Amino acid sequence: MPREDIAPLIDSFLEQLPMAIGTNNHMGSTSTESVSTMNAVLKHIKKRGIFFIDSVTTAKSVVYAVAKEHDVPFARRDIFLDVPDSSDETLAQKIQDLGAYRGRKEPVIIITHCHNREKLDALHKFLSQIEAMGVNLIPLSQVFKSTPV
Repeated sequence: MPREDIAPLIDSFLEQLPMAIGTNNHMGSTSTESVSTMNAVLKHIKKRGIFFIDSVTTAKSVVYAVAKEHDVPFARRDIFLDVPDSSDETLAQKIQDLGAYRGRKEPVIIITHCHNREKLDALHKFLSQIEAMGVNLIPLSQVFKSTPV
């Protein structure tokens, strides 16, 4: 995609979702590996007053370095809840994985897909289980003090 098309595309997405407070990449490995693409993306979302969550779909992501360079509010996901699937076994493993973050001061970022009933049900099950464990859940709006323009 030509770099000059990125800002208008982001603007069109934000027009469709005016309450959006942030963005992330989904199936965007190639884009997050490109310094020039991420420069265009992150510079524009900074102007729009929103944050970026890197889904970390590739080990070659340059998002961290570019976001830091442009002082863009940014985080990377720690846990991808429904990868490889939404089974009870996977959810149990993800809950066990949370133990690795015990004592960490920064929030643990967990992402998932919710595009069907099975994945939504799995998310609800996960949330109820970790809330019962005393895990403190906070919305990203508390992590990032950005206000969309």
